[in-house]
Amino acid sequence: MSNKKLLKVLCLGRFCDDEPGGTQTHVETLFQALNTKVDFVNLVPARTAKSDVVECAGVKTYRMAGFRLESSVYLSPLMVWKLWRLNRKHRFDVVHLHFPDPMSHLASMLLPRRVARVITWHSDILRQKTLLSLYRPFLVAAVRRAQAVIVPTPAHVSSSEVLASLKDELRLHIVPFGFDFSALLSSKNPHPAKPQGDRRFTIFALGRHVYYKGFDVLIRAVAQMDRQVRLVLGGDGPLSPYLKNLSVELAVEDKVHFTGRIADEELGGYYASCDVFCLPAVARTEAFGIVQVEAMAFGKAVVSTRLENGVDYVNRHEDTGLLAEPGNLESLIQCLERLQFDEELRHRLGERGRQKALVEYSLSNMGKLTLEAYEIAVGLA
Repeated sequence: MSNKKLLKVLCLGRFCDDEPGGTQTHVETLFQALNTKVDFVNLVPARTAKSDVVECAGVKTYRMAGFRLESSVYLSPLMVWKLWRLNRKHRFDVVHLHFPDPMSHLASMLLPRRVARVITWHSDILRQKTLLSLYRPFLVAAVRRAQAVIVPTPAHVSSSEVLASLKDELRLHIVPFGFDFSALLSSKNPHPAKPQGDRRFTIFALGRHVYYKGFDVLIRAVAQMDRQVRLVLGGDGPLSPYLKNLSVELAVEDKVHFTGRIADEELGGYYASCDVFCLPAVARTEAFGIVQVEAMAFGKAVVSTRLENGVDYVNRHEDTGLLAEPGNLESLIQCLERLQFDEELRHRLGERGRQKALVEYSLSNMGKLTLEAYEIAVGLA
């Protein structure tokens, strides 16, 4: 048995609550992948005015009282104080940040230089222009000073103005997001939104109901497709009332089914029961699309959009699915109808996606590459 000391890693993991989000999901799977190889502590802002301590995927997580500044940007001044106290107790080797997240970045600046900085770059800041204008110099400096910058796809680098400032490629690590598909794949019962005997072509879409997901474009597309098409739209969010009203205005209530938030133990049934999965994102705020990989694991062809970032790196046109032009109704309809009427193509793309998901996006691969990045970063600190 090896007596090698475990690295002590402070993860600034964005959030830890019941509200779904790609970054939070990634952090949880990272904890799962490295649960016996790294000594993690997780520090996050709370979306409430109450601080507490919970477990996130088996890792002790300190949630510090916070408040919303703008959109999904939360501030928690208490994080700075708590980070200082935690480092005095644990003497961390690594701090792992998940950008964009100004609050975590600010808190991490209090750590001594001996603590190696590792940044996982999820996306650029695209919508909060005022915030970005003030924050960008600090963001660029953080990237330049980090001992390791992790990106899930090469497209995250080529599509980012900030990462272009990273001149030392030895500090850049391509680490595909990893997933534990076992629980998801074990749940394949048909979902209640597809009645027995219903043979309509079923499109499944899932995510927070926010502007950049493009769900309004998808509903308009379904409205123009034939009566043998139905859309199952999972998730919820601030735009849920608007999307439901839109389906009424377009008179497609019988073709669009809103599921609300889907429980983890039921999610596999939705993927298994659909014919194709669609991620109709309209902005680069959608930088990867974890749901695409989940759908691919079920052998489903994916229709997503050409954002020239991680989204279309994951879903390759004519390889694992089809790419439509973002916000382009006609382009989206063309892709969906092509898969509707070409069953052989649908199955071929789906099978290729399944193989890619289970190999390239495995939990073990992500854990191995992330641990290597930690060890290199510690050596550079």
